[in-house]
Amino acid sequence: MVDLEQLLLTISAQMGNQQQSNNPLIGYDEPYMGTRDIDPTLMIRGGLGAPHYYTEEIERRDPVFFDDITEILSNLDDDDKNVLALEMFAAGVYDDINDMYGDDLQRDERVFNAMVENTINLASQGTELGFDTTFLKILLGAGQTEMPDILKRIADSKDAAAAARRGGGRVIQWADPEGLVRALKDEAKGTLGRTASKAEQRKFVQRIHNMQAKGMSVNVGAQAEVALRESSPVEAGAMDYNAARNSVMQVIMGRLGRVQ
Repeated sequence: MVDLEQLLLTISAQMGNQQQSNNPLIGYDEPYMGTRDIDPTLMIRGGLGAPHYYTEEIERRDPVFFDDITEILSNLDDDDKNVLALEMFAAGVYDDINDMYGDDLQRDERVFNAMVENTINLASQGTELGFDTTFLKILLGAGQTEMPDILKRIADSKDAAAAARRGGGRVIQWADPEGLVRALKDEAKGTLGRTASKAEQRKFVQRIHNMQAKGMSVNVGAQAEVALRESSPVEAGAMDYNAARNSVMQVIMGRLGRVQ
């Protein structure tokens, strides 16, 4: 079985080839307020030019690279990995709590490694599409949970896994961002007569993820149409008008054809 460190090397190589980088970008950390230097300007004082240096406050976000994630994950102990598994389950990366543990209620390493890979890929996909996801936060927060909370959550999760084996396990079908964007683009052609904008794509993915987080059932195609009509009601109305006009013309032409 491939261990976590070997898996991380493999993922890094794959992402590195895609980004043409030895240390591929995964995403950006939480925003914080910082300062930046402004080019010096000349202020006139008594007719003489004097350099005046100053800074301004701006929002900053530090990039997170694969090496950063590798350093975090490589230093996790067994309890930390159990908590990371719980975080990934809560975010819907694991489909079923049964998958987290083997029959002996010990963490299934093979499945755990696969879920880590999925989480890294989902975080990277979100960055490529221009929006934040919970997946990067899960990776960055690994190993930072307090021990009493760790032990309680692990015990609760094992009880839940045992109960799920007797029936009643929870399943989340997580929608990946790229699939949602494809569905929105397909729907936009018919609803708006154009492709979906980047902003519409981001909002739609967030919309679906929010619905899933609340435990709501999701019809992606129907939600895509609703989202597009909400964002561009005028364009959608124009497409409806054209469709109705074409339908009427088809009926008229059909009747004329029968008369002749």
